[in-house]
Amino acid sequence: MKKSIWIITVLFILIGAIGVMLMMKPDDDTYWSAESFHDIAETHYLTDYGKIRSYGMDESEQYLLESTGLYIQWLANQQLAEEVANQLHVIEREFLVENNGEQFLAWKIEGQEPARTNAWIDDARVLPYMENKAHVIQSIEENQVKDGMVADFYDWEHQQSSNRVVLSYGMEEFEDLNLGGMKQLYKKAAQADHIFYDEFYLIEEENFDQADEVHMVDQLLIALELEELSLSDDQFWNWLQNEWETERSISGRYDRNQLKGNSIESGAVYGIAAELARQKGNSELAEEWKQRGFDLVYRSDGDYGEVHFFDLIWNAPW
Repeated sequence: MKKSIWIITVLFILIGAIGVMLMMKPDDDTYWSAESFHDIAETHYLTDYGKIRSYGMDESEQYLLESTGLYIQWLANQQLAEEVANQLHVIEREFLVENNGEQFLAWKIEGQEPARTNAWIDDARVLPYMENKAHVIQSIEENQVKDGMVADFYDWEHQQSSNRVVLSYGMEEFEDLNLGGMKQLYKKAAQADHIFYDEFYLIEEENFDQADEVHMVDQLLIALELEELSLSDDQFWNWLQNEWETERSISGRYDRNQLKGNSIESGAVYGIAAELARQKGNSELAEEWKQRGFDLVYRSDGDYGEVHFFDLIWNAPW
C-alpha cells in the first residue's frame, strides 16, 4: 500500500515537472513568446511616460535613444503599429531638441536632462519610422556629413562635430542625405587582411583606426553591416564559428593580437551573433546563439535590475 502511494506521488511530481517544462517551452526555442517578452519590457523597463530605462528597476533614470530605437524596430517587426506610434511620440516629446533653428535627437536623457549631443547610430535607427524628420536630416547633413561620410556625433552646445566615422554605427540612406562615401569606406574596411575589423575612420587624417581592446558587439555590428552591403569576405565569420566550436563561448572582449577573449559573456553579443548567423543562412547556429543569449538575460524570479535593455532587446523573439 505504501509502495503504491509512493509510486503515485512520484508520478504526480513527474507530471507536474513535465507540465512546467511544457509551459516554459516556447515555439521558437528561446523560452519566451513575443507576448511574454513584451510584458517583461513593458513591466520592468517602461516608465509611466513611455521612456525606456537602461536597467529594469525604478531607480534607473538613464534613458537611451538607442533603447527606444531598437524597441521600435522590434515592435514594427511584430506589427504593433500603435505601440510604434507611442514610442515615436516619446521621441518627439523627450529626445527631440531644437537649437538655433536646428533639430537634433539627444542620444540619452539622465533624469530629466537630455544630452547635448546626438549619435548617428541612434538617429539612423529611428529616422525611418519618423514622419517629421526633414529638419533632423538637414541638421545631420549640414553638421556631420563630409565627403559623403557621416561623423558619429555632433555637439550642438559647442557646435563641434566628431572627426571620426564609427563603422559599427552603419549607414542608412535617406532622401537629402548624401552618404555615398560611406559604402566606399565599408568596401575598404572589408578588404583589410586581418580577422578583427578596424572600428574607426578618421575623416581629416583619411585613415582607419583601431580600438586598443576589441569589443565583440562592435565587431558583430560591423559584420552585419558588411553582410547587408554584400561586402563580407567571411574571414571574421569563419573565425567566429571556430571560436564557438573550440571554446563553446564567445567573449565580450578580445585581445586584438592574441585573439584571446576575456571569458566574460554578454547577452547582446549572442543576440547580434544570432542575427548574423541568420543573415548567413545558418539557422542551426542562429538558434544555438539565440538560446545562449536568452539564458544570460532571462530572470525566472522577474528581477531585471541588473539586465541592461540592450542585452534584453537583442535577445527578443524573432
